[in-house]
Amino acid sequence: MQRIPGRATAIGRPFAADDPAASDPSARFDPTVAQSARVYSFWLGGKDHFPADREVAREVMRLRPQVLAGARANRAFGRRVTSLVACGAGIRQFLDIGAGLPAPGSTHQTAHHASPACRVVYADNDPMVVAHIRAGLTSAPGAAPCSCIQADLRDPADLLAQASQVLDFTQPVAVLLLAVLHFLPDADDPAGIVAQIAAALAPGSLIAISHVTGDYAPRDIADSAAAYNARVPVSIYPRSREQVAALLGGLPLQYPGVVPVSCWQPSLRERAPQPVDIHAAVARLPRTATCSLAASGRAAPPAAAGPEPGDEPEPDVTAGEMARRAEQFPAWHLDREVTGLGIRYVARARVLGTRPHLVMTSDLVELCAQLAGAQPGHG
Repeated sequence: MQRIPGRATAIGRPFAADDPAASDPSARFDPTVAQSARVYSFWLGGKDHFPADREVAREVMRLRPQVLAGARANRAFGRRVTSLVACGAGIRQFLDIGAGLPAPGSTHQTAHHASPACRVVYADNDPMVVAHIRAGLTSAPGAAPCSCIQADLRDPADLLAQASQVLDFTQPVAVLLLAVLHFLPDADDPAGIVAQIAAALAPGSLIAISHVTGDYAPRDIADSAAAYNARVPVSIYPRSREQVAALLGGLPLQYPGVVPVSCWQPSLRERAPQPVDIHAAVARLPRTATCSLAASGRAAPPAAAGPEPGDEPEPDVTAGEMARRAEQFPAWHLDREVTGLGIRYVARARVLGTRPHLVMTSDLVELCAQLAGAQPGHG
C-alpha cells in the first residue's frame, strides 16, 4: 500500500483547484489523519509517520501480519524490475507514478547504478510527498536529470504532458505503477487509465504494475482492507489475479506472467522467495508492431508468434485433461498458456507458503509430477 492516487486531501476531504488549501500546502497537512504514503513508510521501517499512521499500520498488521513482508517485497520488486529493465532491456527512461515517500534504493538510484544515462520522472499527487522527493532528489555527477511532478493518475493526459518536459516519449519508457492501482475503484476505470498511458508510449516501452490481492487469504485481506479503509480517506480495492491481468488489457505479459511480487524473477542471491499478498506483472509494447490502445482499455493482440501448426494439442482434449488435472491438484490454479516458444503449463498455488508456489513447464505430466511432491502451505 503506497499512496493515495486521487486528489490530495485537506483534513481527509478532497479539495478543488479553487479551494484555499490548494494554494497553501500547510493547510493540507493534518497528522491526525492517516495518510497512505506514511503508513507504507512505517511498514518499510521509515521515519515519516505519525501516531494516526502507526495506528492504521499496526491494526492491519494484527489482522494480516504478512503485510510487512508484502510491503518490503514490493519495494524489492521495484528495484529488481528497474535494474533488469535498465541492464537487460536497455531502456533509459523511467516514469514512476505514485512514487510515495523516498526510501533507500529508489528508482533513480537503482537506474543510475545501471547507467548514469537513465532519466527518471517521479509523479505523485500529494504535495507533501512531492516536497519530500524534491528535497532528496540528488543525482551522481554526470548522471541524466531527474525530476518530480505533482500530477493525478486519474488525469493521465496532464501527467504525461508534464513528464514529457523531461522524457522523450518517441523513445521507449518504463512506466512503474507500483502499489497504486489498487487505490482506484472500478468506477475510475483503472484499465482505461493504463490504456491511455500505454497509447502514449513508443514501441518497446514497458509497464510494470503491482497490486494487492485477496487470492491467498480472502477473509484476512477483506478484514484488513476494511480496517484500513475505515481509517484512511481513500479506500483500497484488492483484486484477483485475473482482474490484475485485465488491467493490462491485451498487452503482452513478460515472463512469468502475473505472480506474487516476491516470485517475479527473484535474485539468485536471495533466499527462496516467500509469496505475498501483492501480485506483480510486467508488459512490454511490441517493438515491431504498433500497439493500438483505446481509452476503453482494449489493446491489440500480442505480436509474439505462436507454436507452429501441428505442435499444439487439440483444444478440446487439452481442456478436458486440464480439468481432470485441476481436480487432482486443487491447491493450485492450473493454466495452459500459448507463448512465442510454444505451449507452457503453469501452476500457481492458491495458498501462501505452498512449496513450490509457482511451477512452469512445457509438459503437463512433468508439471503434475512436481506438484505431487509439493508441500501444502498455510494462508
